[in-house]
Amino acid sequence: MSTKTTTSTLMKVCELATTCPGCSLWGTSYNEQLHEKTKRLEQLFQGHLAPNTTRSHSAGEYGLRERFDFIIKENQIGLIDKERNFIPINKCLQLAPKLQEAFDLITQTKFNIRIGTIRLRVSSHNQVSKYGLWLDFANNDIKNLLVEKTVLQKLSKDFFIEVGQKKKCLDETSFDKEQIKLADPKMQHWFYTYNYKTNSPLNLNCAVSSFTQPSAATAKLMTDIIAEWMSGHTQNVWEFGCGIGQYTFPLLSLGHKVSVFENDEFALESVKRTAEENNLKDNLTINAGDFQRPQTITQTSPDTVLVNPPKSGLKSFAQNVIAAHPNKIIYVSCYPESLRADSEIFLQHNYKITQAHIVDQFPQTNHFEVVMLFERVNI
Repeated sequence: MSTKTTTSTLMKVCELATTCPGCSLWGTSYNEQLHEKTKRLEQLFQGHLAPNTTRSHSAGEYGLRERFDFIIKENQIGLIDKERNFIPINKCLQLAPKLQEAFDLITQTKFNIRIGTIRLRVSSHNQVSKYGLWLDFANNDIKNLLVEKTVLQKLSKDFFIEVGQKKKCLDETSFDKEQIKLADPKMQHWFYTYNYKTNSPLNLNCAVSSFTQPSAATAKLMTDIIAEWMSGHTQNVWEFGCGIGQYTFPLLSLGHKVSVFENDEFALESVKRTAEENNLKDNLTINAGDFQRPQTITQTSPDTVLVNPPKSGLKSFAQNVIAAHPNKIIYVSCYPESLRADSEIFLQHNYKITQAHIVDQFPQTNHFEVVMLFERVNI
């Protein structure tokens, strides 16, 4: 389950590199990008991380992303920069080839709205035949599209379309009606994780709008790190912020008992269905719970707590983690500054950082993922 650090320094040509906000490090060699990200993490944790011990991992410099969010503005597709300027985009070298195909189709579509957000997604290993498209538009714009019908009918030939925050999809039986109707959300295998017992991919149920990592390849780098730390004897694991089960099912496949806590009801239903499909229900306990609210937990105390909070971090919930008194805390973070703030509580309660890994999910940008292991010191 070891991973390798990428050393390629190949630089492709991007016509928008000087203006597009999506790739702020474009023009910097990739080795230097990884070095600077490692340096940033080590500086944040100075005194708590041994020098030159942080490992970095990458699945490549370009063409990784299997989902991406874009802005639609006046029939153009693009991104917003720090000055709130809209930057139109015709091609993006960070998109996986299949996602670029979806992008090309969308650029030919005229939505006739002032502004809105879309998410494009492709199935990580072709379990869904269509591209995924999530339209996060104003209610009036959605209504107009449903009445107009032509745009959505044309797109539905190539895209599975999801609409709004409630994850509604199109009722294709209503295409010949006065307006298109919306149907209940639909789970599909857009993403996958890994089953270490069978050494094979494990399909995850989710919606187009569900949170996943940007690609299954980079997600597996993080999963491999956690699986390596959790190899050995069976443990009782509490996982806070399980989402659709990216880490849940690998842990179950290793024989661990896993209690998950998640406040997204659709994500929990996705976890239930995936567990049923893969006969992994026996050691799984599902709990609905909000990260930021203290809660009373009655299960047997955990050996390990795995947390995967939003960008804002755990905040006061870190006290709940300490109260559980686990031997290990595995922290997955998309924002090292909030990880650093939360780590103070752990370090003050007899935990030390024993391993830290950077996973470069966002090449050409300043962003990266951190997987950090805290272990309790017996005093």
